Amino acid sequence: HYLSFPDAIYAQGLILTMQDAAVLLTCWIIGTFIAPRLIYFQGCLTLGDVMGDMYGRVGRIFAGIVNLVFGFLIVGVQIQVMAALAEALLGIPSMYAVPLFGGIVVLYSMLGGMKAVSYTDVFQLFAALLAFTWVLKALLGATGSISLLWTTLQTNHAEKITFFNNPLFLHR
Repeated sequence: HYLSFPDAIYAQGLILTMQDAAVLLTCWIIGTFIAPRLIYFQGCLTLGDVMGDMYGRVGRIFAGIVNLVFGFLIVGVQIQVMAALAEALLGIPSMYAVPLFGGIVVLYSMLGGMKAVSYTDVFQLFAALLAFTWVLKALLGATGSISLLWTTLQTNHAEKITFFNNPLFLHR
């Protein structure tokens, strides 16, 4: 574990430390200022509902536009990441992967909506559990026991089990 904040900055770099500090600050702001006031918006399911209650139709439309822009940006990043992964793992050039994955995302969203998102989340959970179980079984088969596996990892690959050098997850 890091002994001090400067030690963490030295080990992680300033950018990652600032990111950690920003997450903590965001959680504190939400917990202190925003969450206690949510009681005033009973029955509101979306930001548009809240803004509509507070500012009328103009507030609802403004919230809709902001959410639409934010949604486009998020989907754009997701498509770009999928294209980068396809290029790195499958050799598909990004000029073909972007329209391919963009079409898949749009089609998937149009046809399924929240139901499709729910099914995808459940599928991803089972896929992740299956992958984790498969990797763990392979590692245990190679080492024989969890304690021997952990000792081997700490001895030979300590830098790979630090989970991005986050002091909360250091295992040394």
